Amino acid sequence: MLFHGWEGGAGSNYILSNSARLYETGFDVFRLNFRDHGNTHHLNPGIFHSCRLDEVVAALSDLQRRLNPAHWCLAGYSLGGNFALRVGLRAPQAGLNLKKIVAVCPVISAAHTMLAMEQGIRFYERYFTRKWGRSLKIKQQMYSELYGDDAFVSIKRLRERTEYLAREYTGFDSADAYFDGYSVHRGRLSALTVASTILTARDDPVIPISDFEELPANPHLDLIVAPYGGHCGFIKNYQLDSLAEDLVVEKFVDAVAPQLSPPASLGLPVS
Repeated sequence: MLFHGWEGGAGSNYILSNSARLYETGFDVFRLNFRDHGNTHHLNPGIFHSCRLDEVVAALSDLQRRLNPAHWCLAGYSLGGNFALRVGLRAPQAGLNLKKIVAVCPVISAAHTMLAMEQGIRFYERYFTRKWGRSLKIKQQMYSELYGDDAFVSIKRLRERTEYLAREYTGFDSADAYFDGYSVHRGRLSALTVASTILTARDDPVIPISDFEELPANPHLDLIVAPYGGHCGFIKNYQLDSLAEDLVVEKFVDAVAPQLSPPASLGLPVS
């Protein structure tokens, strides 16, 4: 199972590429669209937000009931990596037979990620503000009776728009309370019992490396820190092949299917 990042989708290039690699290795592959991602705005009247973990767990539970796999693996990128780790925390309670999780550049502290986008290169804030605004406009068109008169798209800065939507549509009193609702900081991953690997980069402009340095010691959690890679990049050659994809395939093979053929040596520098 693969999770995309915020404002991506099951059809995003990196998800399709990772899916192809896994399928060629011998895995069945499923790609989940979060609510309001991948042209799914019409399926639910409620607006997507990152604390909607219950419906993601419900989707995975439904898939498991239908297929009855002995065990399976989950990988996610950026916000999808955050969701993957939270699914791992919920897995024992939900009865999910998760064998392995790989989270690539996952959001650890959402408040720190927001601050990094505001204080760093403005490209990322502008990028997500624009894509999120486009998605919210589609939601307004689909459910004009609910959102047609709301001016949330006109709020230009990412923090202010998040603050408004958190109070109006997520049930939180503030953006900070909302951020805390889906963060996995402050020792929360100490309860993780599913074997998990996090891959991040020291030069990630969105997820501060200090968030990973503060993760709790947990025998079920491995952290790989590459000196370079940006945010979910990890490009290894001029063909734009991804070391992150290599890692996902390798870890999945090691976890559930040692008879399959993982990629050759990762060659991933670690610091």
